Amino acid sequence: MKRKNIFVIAGVFLIGSAASFFFGSWLPQEHRIAAGHGIDYLVDEYELTGARIEIDQVNYWEEGDRYAVRLYDIDQEKFYELALRLDDEQEAAFILDVTGSFDEFGLAYCH
Repeated sequence: MKRKNIFVIAGVFLIGSAASFFFGSWLPQEHRIAAGHGIDYLVDEYELTGARIEIDQVNYWEEGDRYAVRLYDIDQEKFYELALRLDDEQEAAFILDVTGSFDEFGLAYCH
């Protein structure tokens, strides 16, 4: 009986690990969309390679309805920090490069 329980627990763990690998990031969909708009902005503004930009941090401040996004450019070994808002259709309504004055709630630059 104990052996069966161990196999069940191990199986659940393996299935959970595989699901997390195949279904991607644990970030909520809105956070991924906001980060995607941030990456698009950096590619357009600074002519960076989108595939070489990683999401470092995404925070949402509900009261202000804004995102603070921190992205890392692998090639230049540099962090970029953006403030942005999404409209009702999940399109970027506002993007501001705030590199150097980043705070996790997007408060320093979106008043």
